[in-house]
Amino acid sequence: MMWGVMAGHSYEWHQYRDSELRASGFVNESLGNENMSAGMQEKNIIYNGFSTSKLVSGMARINYTFDNKYLFTLTGRADGSSKFGKNNKWAFFPSGAISWKAHEESFIKALNIFDELKFRLSYGISGNQGISPYQTLSRYGTDKYCNNGTWVTAIGPGYVSGYTGQDGIYKVWSGIPNPDLKWETTAQWDLGIDMAFLDRRLRATLDFYHKETRDLLRERNLAPSSGYDRMWVNDGKIQNRGVELTLDGIILDNKDWSITSTLIISKNKNKVLDLGSSIESDLLVDARTGMEYEYTGNLLEQYRSYTNILAIGQPINVFYGYKTNGIIQTLNEGLDAGLSGEYAQPGEFKYVNIYDGDGTTGIINENDRCIIGDPNPDFTASLNLAVRWKKLDFSIFLNGVFGNDVLNTKTFGDPHNAAFRWTPDNPTNKYPSLRDGRQVMF
Repeated sequence: MMWGVMAGHSYEWHQYRDSELRASGFVNESLGNENMSAGMQEKNIIYNGFSTSKLVSGMARINYTFDNKYLFTLTGRADGSSKFGKNNKWAFFPSGAISWKAHEESFIKALNIFDELKFRLSYGISGNQGISPYQTLSRYGTDKYCNNGTWVTAIGPGYVSGYTGQDGIYKVWSGIPNPDLKWETTAQWDLGIDMAFLDRRLRATLDFYHKETRDLLRERNLAPSSGYDRMWVNDGKIQNRGVELTLDGIILDNKDWSITSTLIISKNKNKVLDLGSSIESDLLVDARTGMEYEYTGNLLEQYRSYTNILAIGQPINVFYGYKTNGIIQTLNEGLDAGLSGEYAQPGEFKYVNIYDGDGTTGIINENDRCIIGDPNPDFTASLNLAVRWKKLDFSIFLNGVFGNDVLNTKTFGDPHNAAFRWTPDNPTNKYPSLRDGRQVMF
């Protein structure tokens, strides 16, 4: 029987400063950035910023081992972050774990198979404070405008927190305070097995896990009438379930040579369980299925649309758009498919009408959009191989993701595909015709 107790304390203080000087329209560029004031005054940009944050933590852990077979661990930590509101700065995160060294049992030793056989079960709650400071406070910003031929700097509520659209042509306005912001929390169960064979030359670890993250720290889209685009909130819930297998092997080990390898294979399935209040989050509804969702990521000017969504009951960031069924071969085929204008011409994508419940029988519109892909992989794998000969060593690392859908926005412009484009003499069903100014529906 053995006891172990540990207690600790940590204090983190982060301070960030940045500055930017930008000028353009130089009459003479011979001095470059050594004479920034020579640029056009109305286009000069002078910016600097400052932020600070603190994190105070206290933690304790108790370990207990009985008969060198049964291990118990209890851990607790309290964290306080300056990033949250007055009543939500502190949170407590407990965890516990038990394990059984089955290889120490006489009936397992009698099998003469395992050098190690250990079963583990754990549960814990962790927190996330990964936001910028001051989101609980009203933020002010500056902007320039021209008044009677003179550039004026305005100061007021709101600031530009980012850019979206093709080449960042649209500003994203933020700055609404949320004094109720609090810690994002993740609760996780884990069941694991550790095994070793052949004098520990072969080791295997298998883990099954289930975790739910709630009170997500995320930016909610706001109604245009608010004058802002987004604000930080706590809402939503994400689920992750998966399995991970790790194999370590000593293939060869002697005085001159050593060859070892590690193979890791993992499979994770995530799902959006909740996105907060439908009204407050201004969630959209799929007319065909009733699925609630919101757009995520940046608007792609190439499609004049968002391509990914967060949808309740679906994996994170699924692709949402129109299904296609090859390439239109004749004008009548395009018209019969419910398309019109340039979209109905031969050589265009043949979009599929999947919903007529809105009274537009046979006509393709935004209600015909659906989930068309999943960017999350079916599984990931990595392989590390290390070789040593005397005092020389060599290693190679391979990593891959499998089964995920990819949106390749460069395919249309790839010159290698030009020869495969649709033409009257090459009526392919894979590549559309070459046409300047095509607006692809997504």
